[in-house]
Amino acid sequence: MHADTIRAEIQALTEAAMCGEVLYPSEVKTSVLRAMGRNELQARDVPGAMEMIALLQHFAPRLSVLDKSVPGLGDDGQDVALAPSLLWGGSKLLLLIEVPAGEFESIAYWVADTLPSHKLKAMPGILALPFTIAAAGEGEQATPTLIPDWFAVFYPHGKPEHAFVTLVLRSMLSNDAVGGDWVDVAVARMGFFGLPRQNAENFVNKGTQPL
Repeated sequence: MHADTIRAEIQALTEAAMCGEVLYPSEVKTSVLRAMGRNELQARDVPGAMEMIALLQHFAPRLSVLDKSVPGLGDDGQDVALAPSLLWGGSKLLLLIEVPAGEFESIAYWVADTLPSHKLKAMPGILALPFTIAAAGEGEQATPTLIPDWFAVFYPHGKPEHAFVTLVLRSMLSNDAVGGDWVDVAVARMGFFGLPRQNAENFVNKGTQPL
């Protein structure tokens, strides 16, 4: 798919996710605010989810776009390059943003809030934000819906061997599928988006080392 076509798709998806009921009153397009606001636990995650969507909307026209829909993002066994870009996988996409030193909180405040230390927030690096695209509605009325994933990954200095997985949507902890350790589940899910999973597993198993 051409880059401009992908950008147009993302523009429509982000607009619907941010204010679907207003822009498309005659279609089945529910905003993230309305969908998550129905659940008390999920409602607390609205700021983080909306921030992820806003970042995607902001950076999509500015970054290089790579079409990974064939064979599929994360399906070819190859790790993606940790460089600012937008990777399109048809039913999923990955946003990679460059974070200059000391600018994390200015770029992604709610995501930065999930990092464990101020020292880490001050470092330059690459922020990975994953999304999935699912059908809402049934039959001919079904429309694609953008869903921010529940985790993000920050790579200080863009190094794959230093993968800090963060829990952006904390309501996920109430999901039985996560089990006892959300970090292990998130690291396992990284491969679904083509992120360097083996590096992350090694990093987690060793424990946090000085950067």
